[in-house]
Amino acid sequence: MPAFAQQAVGEVFASDATVRGSVQLTSGGAKVMSGANVTAGDAAARLALARGGELRVCPGTSIAVTASSNGRELMFGMGTGAIEADYKLASSADSVMTPDFRILLAGPGTFHFALRSRPNGDTCVQARASNSSAIVVTEVMGDATYQVKPNEQVLFRKGRLADAEVDPAEDCGCPAPAPTLRAEAPPAPAAPASAPVLMAATPASPTPPAEAAAPAPDPTAAHVEVDSPFIFRAEDSPLRQPLLRASLASLPALPAVEPLPPPLETVTGEPAKPPKKKGAFARMKAFLASIFK
Repeated sequence: MPAFAQQAVGEVFASDATVRGSVQLTSGGAKVMSGANVTAGDAAARLALARGGELRVCPGTSIAVTASSNGRELMFGMGTGAIEADYKLASSADSVMTPDFRILLAGPGTFHFALRSRPNGDTCVQARASNSSAIVVTEVMGDATYQVKPNEQVLFRKGRLADAEVDPAEDCGCPAPAPTLRAEAPPAPAAPASAPVLMAATPASPTPPAEAAAPAPDPTAAHVEVDSPFIFRAEDSPLRQPLLRASLASLPALPAVEPLPPPLETVTGEPAKPPKKKGAFARMKAFLASIFK
């Protein structure tokens, strides 16, 4: 393959585009070589041409880019879908191929146009305001040609130039992006105005006598006010002192302590009667008995 065909024809910038063929990845996009295929996803893809200008690939459209042997001319092949072009040509010529038509862009001039091809063969070509050169449309299967003038829009029905309609109502370029829907809650209904409430006037109560002033606080007394919860932890106290522990061997010997006897049981009964006093006769009898023993 010629060396010019291997040079980058442009760089693709898109969020969800698919590129097939010779590709060189860069920090911002992907450089495509001759013969590469670019397919746009849900969003349009922008192909910045290496020679200047750009080609916008509309959502769902696939194009193939091929460079000439000298690298100055490009051919864009597409099926159904839409593209938008905006670039300048010097003395070269580009071409766009659709299933039914061949569109020739012959320089020198500025080309700013939109192209749409539908499955039924309807093809729309729109030369926009800044377009300064003619766009020549030729049937693939015939010899008929049509020249789209600057600032003109033409719709070719069913792939035939004979059924051309100038200035159709539809737009030939990329569809407008769908508006972003924002969910908003309905405003809350206004509260009904409440009727004023009438209250019976109450007799004014007598003013209570002024309380005696509290005595002035003692300046020497400690007074603490706490506005927030106070939590104390012993392990956080800076004044915590270590416990003193003494060994039993270093203590003096002490005498053994005997246990106290159990308390005596108290027997409850009749009190003892005091002995009866003996008379004189009884004492005499006892004295005589002790002598004759």
